[in-house]
Amino acid sequence: MTESGSTHHRPASPGALARLRWLVPLAFLVLTGWLLWREVGTQFDLPEIQRTLLDVPTVAALAIALLALFAVAFTGLVDGLIGHWLGLGLNWRDYLRLSFVANALANTLNLSGAMGAGIRLMGLTAHKVALPRAAALIGMQALSLPLGLSLLVVLTLATHSLPLTAGTTERTIAWLVLAAAALYLPLYFVLTTRRRLMRWLPHDLGLPPLRLKLELVAASLLDWVLAAAVLWACLYISGAHVKGGLLLGAFAGASVLGLASQVPGGLGVFDGLILIALKEAGYDPPVIVSGLLLFRLAYYLLPLLAGLYVGSEMFTQNSQALARLRTRLSSHPLFGLLGLPAVLLADLGTRLVAILTFLAGALLLGSAAMPSVIEHVNVVREHLPILFVEGASWFSILTGVLLLGLARGIDGRLRVAYRLTMWLLLISAGLAVTKGLHFGEALFLLAVALLLRTRKRAFTRRAMTLGAMTSAGWYAGLAACVLVFFAIGAAQVLGDDSFDLFYFGFGEHTSRIGRGLVAAGFGLVVYFIWQFFAVRRPELSLPNRGDLEQARALYRAHGGGEFAHLTFMRDKHLFWAADHKTVVAYGSVRNRLVALGSPCGPENLIDQAILEFRRHADAQDRVPIFYEVLEPDLSHFHDAGFDLFKLGELAIVKLDEFSLAGKRWEDLRQAVNRSVKEQ
Repeated sequence: MTESGSTHHRPASPGALARLRWLVPLAFLVLTGWLLWREVGTQFDLPEIQRTLLDVPTVAALAIALLALFAVAFTGLVDGLIGHWLGLGLNWRDYLRLSFVANALANTLNLSGAMGAGIRLMGLTAHKVALPRAAALIGMQALSLPLGLSLLVVLTLATHSLPLTAGTTERTIAWLVLAAAALYLPLYFVLTTRRRLMRWLPHDLGLPPLRLKLELVAASLLDWVLAAAVLWACLYISGAHVKGGLLLGAFAGASVLGLASQVPGGLGVFDGLILIALKEAGYDPPVIVSGLLLFRLAYYLLPLLAGLYVGSEMFTQNSQALARLRTRLSSHPLFGLLGLPAVLLADLGTRLVAILTFLAGALLLGSAAMPSVIEHVNVVREHLPILFVEGASWFSILTGVLLLGLARGIDGRLRVAYRLTMWLLLISAGLAVTKGLHFGEALFLLAVALLLRTRKRAFTRRAMTLGAMTSAGWYAGLAACVLVFFAIGAAQVLGDDSFDLFYFGFGEHTSRIGRGLVAAGFGLVVYFIWQFFAVRRPELSLPNRGDLEQARALYRAHGGGEFAHLTFMRDKHLFWAADHKTVVAYGSVRNRLVALGSPCGPENLIDQAILEFRRHADAQDRVPIFYEVLEPDLSHFHDAGFDLFKLGELAIVKLDEFSLAGKRWEDLRQAVNRSVKEQ
């Protein structure tokens, strides 16, 4: 039997390392949250944060955006230096492009280094780089990138410009982590001189020379300094004019602890530590939070969107190549250490666009939950009638809930979900401007729509499996966002004694969010009704007499194999491929389409028939299986990327030498005689 998709290995039981991957980020987040509560408390002024963000000059914001894109792309210098030493033959443009895509995604989705490694591997494979050389570049890049941060920590410790909290326990933990980071630089120079530790380098290549290592240290240092410069600029235009030495110290410490936390992008840990350090230095928390939000947008979100757009063709699905790549990687020590998620990378582009669609819905709900600043309320009052504003706000919440739900369809590559999501994103962008002049929100929605458009060819499915654990995760996210919105709305409504659901006014946020709760509930009902009818698989029809006669003619012309006669039991479906010149008899078992034997038809059309049957199954989000495939046909399925599974043996009996005589065949002889008598 052969089955497409991933091989079916029994998952190993989670060990201590797997538990630590969950416990360490959770511990860091809890500790950072407790420190924030102790040091900052309730000093967050949400309207002041909004006002600070809205007052950011447009030209300055654009300049910071360009600086952030340059900072992320600059890491390509590290790749280029290593690639030149390895003699890969790529030009600098290729290194910069590949590095930009890998770093943009790895900054946001840090999977123990696996994300950046996987993207680089896909790009280098596309450039025909041999696996040992590609592994060498990826390994050297992973080892070299922290060098600049380690040197930065050494410099800040030496100059006593590293701000630390006053608590004894927290200070001790921070010192231990920072000391380990400072030791990384000298350890790198020592360990890279040991061939036994660098055994994953190609055998025909020597150890990295001292000049290369010094160049990598300098390039890595500039890379981290550029990231710190982006943060400084974001804080500066928000109103926090932080001194360079103080910021470098806070940035170095927060970056190390953020990396140690294993939280993707250091989200929460990095930001919380920067906030605590600068707050103790005398800066206002609302201003710092505004700068950190701008930094997240400029250095993480914007490069992520640009990286997805630049590298969109890298994420096209090629199951055959990925299946072979997984086999080759399984024995390589470097990728075994990283735990490279090849299955995730197979559909990376679509998965990330689905996440961005979900974030777009969450953004719409979050925007509706927060009151608009008074300056925007006054501008809207002068140019738009009240019904436009109220309608835009109500429909914005409705589309937000629908986008949260449709993210599951985008993840499942559902064609109808793609069409609806495109329209909703474009409509929501217009509503964002109408309801309160939220231009940044509108730009994000348009950017997601543009990225979704680049993946149009990936949306080929007409149906989707709803009972899988993947669906449960998306539904849990949908429920969580809507429940949080309901909680915020209910708290505002119950806390306003003068609440009137039917009072309309430009500044009446409480009444507006009360009506928004109705829109959110209505959106949930509409989404689940749509999903029940829109993603159901089509009914598979059994063949009629004409179909069976056509199949009989094909069997007579090309030989239907040992199991062709079972087609005429009329309990199997027929799939016609290659312009009706080949046929596949199959049955449906839950989310699998099981074909009986190989396709029947001309030999030169068998490969095409296999691929068409696979697309037929994929369009319904089903797994194609070919059962009872004989050994001469196995090469067709292997070339198409199917996994092979030996289920049994086929007995061959020479009829001219076979006889029922003798004691050995007594039972079979009696059964034959009994069947003759009963006729």
